[in-house]
Amino acid sequence: MKKVIIFLPLAKASVDRDFFETYSQAKTYLMAKMEDLPFKFQILEYYCHTFPIDANRNECAARFVEGVPIANGGVFRADISIWLDTDHTIPMDSLFTLLKHDRPVMLGVYYLKVSKPDHPFYPVLFRARKDKEGLYKAVMEFPQDKLFQVDMAGMGCACIKREVFEKLEMPYFKYMRHPMGSSNTESQWKNESGIDDVSEDVWFWKQVREKTSYPILVDPNVQLGHIGKMIFDKNMYKGWINQYKARLLQEFGEDEFNKRWNEMAVAEPYKELILHEPSKGFKGQRRTSKVNTA
Repeated sequence: MKKVIIFLPLAKASVDRDFFETYSQAKTYLMAKMEDLPFKFQILEYYCHTFPIDANRNECAARFVEGVPIANGGVFRADISIWLDTDHTIPMDSLFTLLKHDRPVMLGVYYLKVSKPDHPFYPVLFRARKDKEGLYKAVMEFPQDKLFQVDMAGMGCACIKREVFEKLEMPYFKYMRHPMGSSNTESQWKNESGIDDVSEDVWFWKQVREKTSYPILVDPNVQLGHIGKMIFDKNMYKGWINQYKARLLQEFGEDEFNKRWNEMAVAEPYKELILHEPSKGFKGQRRTSKVNTA
């Protein structure tokens, strides 16, 4: 029996009705499909009201590692955590899908909220830049039905096992200055130069990469809407990406565009090598094991 905790950081005065409606449907679906998961589980929700958001996430992480006090003097010490920001719409099968993978780290996809129509609009998923240490490039394109790997992401939809946090150190989350020393929040600048410095997620994923061997995987089938003045989702992303590529092609030319785009902006499917080993059991049977080749 595994224990699952769902962290819901409440960092603003009110929560959108679309979140609670879709989240309730996702929980109902999960409970209806629980027999199809590779493990049995108990579930607990944890609403965290701490502010600012790095303190909020650190409180959740501490409760995950140490356990949450419950009735009759007990402690709920979860094996798996699900992190959901409350400014999202949650697909019905998302919680079930994240848990079914049974991976140390598994993320869903959601998209940047933008204030102007000409600003870049992309998933909140990043790969480390090869040319400038400490900077990241948004993953502009990715496989539509296969897992892929990233180096950094937002924490708005994440499924992470306790063993990951146990290899890290407090604080798990903290704000960091941008390596270029700027707090420029203009979206086009962030896309060209790397992420902005007001993000508590960078430090967490940096620790995951440096102190564990777990790949940071994304399932593109888990698609959340990001609630702003409108809901930013996969359909809006698809409408924007082709226009954005056309503008870059016109600006740089085809050869230079292909060089830049393929190097930093395209995520490849995550690959695992299946090894077959001789079995010590019945004759003719083989034991398989997975090896990370990323």
